[in-house]
Amino acid sequence: MPPPKSAAMQRRTWLAAFAAALWLATPAVSSCHAANVPIHASQAVFLSDCQKAWGTTIPGWSQGASCSAAEGLTCAPSGMITAIRMDSANISGAIPDSISSLTALTWLDLEFNQLVGSIPLGVGNLPALEYLALTSNQIIGPIPAGIGNLPNLKELYLGGNQLSGPIPDGFGNLTNLVTLSLASNLLTGSIPNSITSLNQLNYLYLAFNLLSGSIPNSITSLNQLTSLDLSKNQLMGPIPAGIGNLTNLGELSLASNLLTGSIPNSITSLNQLAILDLGYNSLTGSIPNSITSLTLLSDLYEAYCVLLGNQLSGPIPAGIGILTNLAALNLYGNQLSGSIPAGIGSLAWLTNLRLGRNQLTGSIPAGISSFTNLDSLGFEENQLSGSIPAEIGSLSNLTALSFCPNQLTGSIPAAISNLTRLQFLRIESCQVSGSIPAAIGSLKSLQWMYLGGIQLNGSIPSTIGSLAGTLGLMDLSNSSLTGSLPDSITLLIRLSQLSVARNQLIGNIPYGIGNLYKLSSLDLSSNMFTDSIPSSILSLTQLVSLNLGGNPLNGSIPASLDSMVMLENLNLSGSHLKGSIPTTLGNMGSLKSLYMNDNQLTGSIPGFNNTMNLTELVLSGNQLSGLIPPSITFCKQLQRLWLDNNSLSGILPKLLGIMTQLTSLRINDTSLSGTLPTFLGSFSSLDSLNISGTNLTCPPDYIACGPTQSPKTAFCRTCPSFCSTCGKPSPGSATSNSSPSSTESSSPAASGGGGVSVGVIIGIAVAAGVILLLLIAAGAILLYFRHKMEQKKTSLETSLAAAHCTEFSLAEVLKATNNWSEDNQLGSGAFGDVYKGVSPRDGTTVWAVKRAKLIDVDFQREILQMADKNHPNIVRLLGFAVGGDVRSKIEQILIYEFVSNGDLHKWIDRDASNPLSFKQRLDILIGIARGFEYLHSFDIVHRDIKPANILITADMQAKIADFGLVRAGEGTTVGATRVMGTPGYLDPVYSRTSLATSASDVYSFGVLMLVVLTGEAPIVESAGETRQITSWAFECVTLGDLGSLTDSKIEAPGDAVLRVTQLAISCTVERTASRPSMAHIANELKAIRDEVAGKDELSAAKKVDAQVQEMKEAFGDVDAFEESLKMIGESFSNENHV
Repeated sequence: MPPPKSAAMQRRTWLAAFAAALWLATPAVSSCHAANVPIHASQAVFLSDCQKAWGTTIPGWSQGASCSAAEGLTCAPSGMITAIRMDSANISGAIPDSISSLTALTWLDLEFNQLVGSIPLGVGNLPALEYLALTSNQIIGPIPAGIGNLPNLKELYLGGNQLSGPIPDGFGNLTNLVTLSLASNLLTGSIPNSITSLNQLNYLYLAFNLLSGSIPNSITSLNQLTSLDLSKNQLMGPIPAGIGNLTNLGELSLASNLLTGSIPNSITSLNQLAILDLGYNSLTGSIPNSITSLTLLSDLYEAYCVLLGNQLSGPIPAGIGILTNLAALNLYGNQLSGSIPAGIGSLAWLTNLRLGRNQLTGSIPAGISSFTNLDSLGFEENQLSGSIPAEIGSLSNLTALSFCPNQLTGSIPAAISNLTRLQFLRIESCQVSGSIPAAIGSLKSLQWMYLGGIQLNGSIPSTIGSLAGTLGLMDLSNSSLTGSLPDSITLLIRLSQLSVARNQLIGNIPYGIGNLYKLSSLDLSSNMFTDSIPSSILSLTQLVSLNLGGNPLNGSIPASLDSMVMLENLNLSGSHLKGSIPTTLGNMGSLKSLYMNDNQLTGSIPGFNNTMNLTELVLSGNQLSGLIPPSITFCKQLQRLWLDNNSLSGILPKLLGIMTQLTSLRINDTSLSGTLPTFLGSFSSLDSLNISGTNLTCPPDYIACGPTQSPKTAFCRTCPSFCSTCGKPSPGSATSNSSPSSTESSSPAASGGGGVSVGVIIGIAVAAGVILLLLIAAGAILLYFRHKMEQKKTSLETSLAAAHCTEFSLAEVLKATNNWSEDNQLGSGAFGDVYKGVSPRDGTTVWAVKRAKLIDVDFQREILQMADKNHPNIVRLLGFAVGGDVRSKIEQILIYEFVSNGDLHKWIDRDASNPLSFKQRLDILIGIARGFEYLHSFDIVHRDIKPANILITADMQAKIADFGLVRAGEGTTVGATRVMGTPGYLDPVYSRTSLATSASDVYSFGVLMLVVLTGEAPIVESAGETRQITSWAFECVTLGDLGSLTDSKIEAPGDAVLRVTQLAISCTVERTASRPSMAHIANELKAIRDEVAGKDELSAAKKVDAQVQEMKEAFGDVDAFEESLKMIGESFSNENHV
């Protein structure tokens, strides 16, 4: 059910209106005396700084201008600014530090703009300030402690920003403060006890932050409080017992925290309380009966979200009907029991009544008809019995109605058609029966209709088409509906979800279904629809889920299913479909689950090259033949793979080893053969494995078990003999210890004389046994090693042939690198050592050979992801090699193109002898951004962006190298097992969560931009302290010190430097969703570069004009002038060339 309008929100609206009226009524300070007074000279710097920082010209904001002509300013007779009122003025940029010069300022209102940066420290130096409002901007950073030193401050509004850190303890010094609003920020820590010194405080709003700890008991001493809102934090512990001391409270909101314990009885002393919101906590105990004494209550919220499990119990207080002012009663999601009190019918002003998700019994009270103002009514998920009262039809203002699940019986009242304002209707999962009233077509405002899981019969009325203007969701599933889908259903063009699953509907799927172009979910499963899938269904390009399974359809699967580019879930199981599986399915990159089991499909399984997000693939019970395609291993997120009961043959793809998310693998009743791969034993999540009815065998016992194998895994349950020998000698290799006493003989040779002694015989036997054992062990090791080598090579060959990636032999690599000579070593990165080499195949191609430190899966990942990537700003992968022998480790080698001009670091160092120009730096940054834009389009994340990983070509183009790649899952994040990166460049969000995203790369690139611009390291020394370059750059921008932001050896326009710096800082904001994309960054950098280039050309042209004019004046002789002009042209040409 949609949430009701909050009375708390209405109250805050009234307070805002009151504040606005107060503002309008506040006389301009000395305005009658200062109308024509010029603005004091000491204020001019701030006004000028504002216009520069905000990039706009504000009328009258200049030295000497009349204060009366200055927009938003009020002045004292002295010309000193006393008030700034620039709320909702479309201002963007930072507040200048020079604000500290406004020593006479009493009123500062910059609310509802797009201000960025932090609150200047100088605000704490405005001793006359009484009113400070910065609400609803984009201000970041901590709240300056100096604000606590403003003795005259009465109202402080800092809500709706991105302020972080704790609430300053010094706020306790603001003893004149009446209003404190810090809501909707990112504040952390506990509520400081010092806040209880604010004896004049009326309004305290700290909602929508990350505050923790308990509610201080001392807060109950603020007896002037009329409004207290601490909702949407992480506060824990009980509600202070002394809360009843706040006898002036009109609003108390502690919702959406982690509060425990019971509702204190003292709360009933709050006889001025009109709004009480204790929702979304973990409160226990019963609702105090004395709560009915709060006769001014108009809004009561004590329900808690079921996700966090509120536990209020006992009955609803019988005297609840006394609260005749009550406008909203919301007790949803508790464990309340008993019947609904009869007196509830006295609450004639109720607009919202929600009693759902409790344990209430009995019937719905007859007094329900008195709720003529009711907007929202919910009784769902209780144990209510009886029928739906017909009086419901008299509640003509209802917009939301929810009755079930319950134990209600009877039919849907025809009078429900009177509810012409109804938008939400839920009567599902109960014993209501009968047919859908034809008059339901009268509900012309209906948007959501849930009638599933009840005992409906008859047909779907054609009048349903009358809801075409509004209906967005219709669920008629799990009933006994008959007949066909009415054609009028195809008129419901606003539908986003339609389900008629598990009924007894017959006939064809209407061709007009394709008209419902907004559908995101369509479920027609488990009916008796016949004929083929209509081609019009391919027009539903917004579909995310399509389920047609369990119908006696015929025909084939439409070939153009890939036109539904957003489709994530496709179920065509058990539908009598014939023909082959369309190859286009392999292009559906959004697909997560695919069920086509139990049909009559033939042919081979198509390639799944681009279905990287697939988690469930079920093709069981068909007539599919051929091999399992190796490309199926591209689906590395796959958890369920069922290919059983087909005619498949061949062996399992070796690269199946990288599909470590598998939980269920069914390949039984097929013609698959060969040995079951041992890597399946290391899949700790694999809990179901079925190979019965195949020619697959378990691995030989001599192969050692993997480190995570245990008898509990599905692999070990399938191959118990293999796992039982893990770490033990092979059968037949055990030695026998025979003692002399057990081997005595009566023969002469045994008893002495000239024969061989018994001890010698035993020694020979033991020695022979040991030698045999060693030989067997050596053979087993050799076989195992060869097995692993072949397994690696086969798996790579299978997957890389399609990627056109050349395999080189280890011998070729050793020859190219002069046997890993130190003279050939170029460097060492996080992912391997890099050597220079020349291809022995042509003797000319220069290689950069990476001797990888990666584990098998990472090695394969880098090859698979980079083999087919071709972009001018990415180092190209030329090939790979895998090799080794029994005496050495297995080598995993990647061969990249060689880039001749070194890495970026040497070109941007401030000590570089030939520093890059500003334009060259922009060109390099644009190239890097374009390269990452390309990688991110494949959901590939680099994780270690820094100058050393950017190589520079002979023509000064940038190429990205040294990939620590992961693929972003769901287009957003991927769990990386190891945090990769370099201090200073590493995204703190990635560092905390280990989740690598494209936004992580954007953060690192933002740091790189500043490093390229300044030539400084990512961690700089400034004012004797170590700081991140991002905070240092931000401070430089705030102070207007743009000169420090560029290498002193280069010339750069200040406005371009500012724009690049601001763009870089935007890349490093804490909130990842607010960071720009690489495409946006590249476009912005290109625009800056083009502007700089245009200015350079204009400057050069002006220079030539000046020199020409000078020559004309100096030379009277035309020939001499032309000769001089020719020399200037050559000089200018050479200068530009340099």
